[in-house]
Amino acid sequence: MTSPRAEVDLTLSLLRALSGGESRSPAAEGGLGNGSGFRAVSWHRLVAFASAHFVLQAIAAPLNRSASAVALPGDVQDFLAAFHEANVERNVRLLHALYDIANALNAKGVVPCALKGAAILLTADDASPASWRFMSDLDLLVPQEDLATCVETMYRLGFVTADDTYDPLTEAHFPPLISPCRTFSVELHTRLFGLDDFGLCEKSLMAGATLRTHRGAELLVPTLSHRIAHLLIHAQLHNCNHAIERIVLKDVLDLIMLQGRSSMPFDGSQVVSRFRDPAHREAVMALLEAWRKITGAPRVTPASPTAEAWAARAIARLYWPRWRTLVSVPGDVLRMESHRARTEMGHVRRRLKLLTDPARVRDVTSRWAVKQRQRLWG
Repeated sequence: MTSPRAEVDLTLSLLRALSGGESRSPAAEGGLGNGSGFRAVSWHRLVAFASAHFVLQAIAAPLNRSASAVALPGDVQDFLAAFHEANVERNVRLLHALYDIANALNAKGVVPCALKGAAILLTADDASPASWRFMSDLDLLVPQEDLATCVETMYRLGFVTADDTYDPLTEAHFPPLISPCRTFSVELHTRLFGLDDFGLCEKSLMAGATLRTHRGAELLVPTLSHRIAHLLIHAQLHNCNHAIERIVLKDVLDLIMLQGRSSMPFDGSQVVSRFRDPAHREAVMALLEAWRKITGAPRVTPASPTAEAWAARAIARLYWPRWRTLVSVPGDVLRMESHRARTEMGHVRRRLKLLTDPARVRDVTSRWAVKQRQRLWG
């Protein structure tokens, strides 16, 4: 199985186009692979790769604009158009659901704070609500003392949960609440992360948030700086991508689009400076350096040699053939578990607790298998 070099080159080129750069091979930018020309693209593999990284819906528009140069087949154009339209329709439904949920929570005296994709939906300024973003759930931050009321309100709206093993002392959010239509879920957060706030606590985030009102619903939206910090921490530290030198291009896409909302050149130092732990600073700086390499953005703040090296290795990993990705899975899992055991208090205890709950083991294993299947497909 050969390396998906042409498909990766084209995907990175299209992401660069979204950031305002030219849609040309990142290989020509230097340091992102040698490339073999877009004529060698396998469209099936491109769809697989972009889907595995949750960016397929975003690259449709720049790919159509470069169709003459890329020789885009008609059936591929039709598929991408249909996929993009379906994502727009889904986001419209999610946005309406978000307003309905907020209205119901407001009636109980709670103003939720929109996180991640939910915040993107609320702040999108294009004609279609965040048509570039794919999302499967809505994350809302609510006060710990109001959680029981919020959960009861969600139950009354028809949401259900298949998991009742919530530990408020160690977990950031209540188990996912599945929508009545079974097409999305809602995570009610009382904290941004688990036991470690990584220097970004919910109180400071909510204190700086802006109140937005639409269709009678009131929601809080964090500042752009807090949203970018949350994104970087979630990707690099919470999901442990830094520990295993992995990039998920969805995170790069989010950085591209969030940075595009700022009228000023993005200054990563404002985000990086909030981290007290040098290891945390290094981790988020590494993803910012990967974003810079992929998009060709000018370096506003200096990057450490180790952050540059991490970005180069993580980008090179995107080009791995499927067999190498498959072989790496056991090592990635061991490194991730070892990292969490060293850095997350109570992680080993939580893992051992799984052995006494077979249903929980099946749930965790099933979700992990779905993520790995999506990753390996690409």
